Amino acid sequence: MKFMSGFGVIGFSLLILGPSFAYADGWKWRAREHFEWHRIEVDGVEAEYRGLSNTVNFWHEKAFDQAYGFAIGPVLGAVEAKDDDLEARVGKEIQVYNLGFETKQWLSEANPFFGRLGITYQIIDSDGSLDNPTGVGLYVGAGYEFTYRGVGIALEFAYRQAYLSNDTTNTTITPSIGFHFYPFM
Repeated sequence: MKFMSGFGVIGFSLLILGPSFAYADGWKWRAREHFEWHRIEVDGVEAEYRGLSNTVNFWHEKAFDQAYGFAIGPVLGAVEAKDDDLEARVGKEIQVYNLGFETKQWLSEANPFFGRLGITYQIIDSDGSLDNPTGVGLYVGAGYEFTYRGVGIALEFAYRQAYLSNDTTNTTITPSIGFHFYPFM
């Protein structure tokens, strides 16, 4: 893969500097795992990818009310998505990096359905001849969070649309699960 310079520096900085802010009231780390379906279109030709990924949020949260802050993904090294029927320009393997801002709003603690909106800077790192397309993506998600023995379990279904350089678009469908360890926060 051809990438990881500026994005890696920003992500690493968030991971290093974040704990110093974590003691501030309401700032928390959150993580969620995704299964992602990507449909990448380059000059009218489509390629599909599937694979596991993750997102980490560092944000200000009032549990079961609202949250807002930074989102970065993947953090623990991307699991590469693969498909056999691909255009050579995109390649057989990709990694999709996102860095942005998200906000999450719950209906109430008694009715813990939530919505999530986000805007991200996205980079697709591929092993094909296509330069790494970059651009802006929008994220819309909805889900339900419940607690079991003090641990919040959030199930979410989301849609992301990114408009990138090189006449490239990336449409992503993302079911995910998040675990929030409220007793330890």
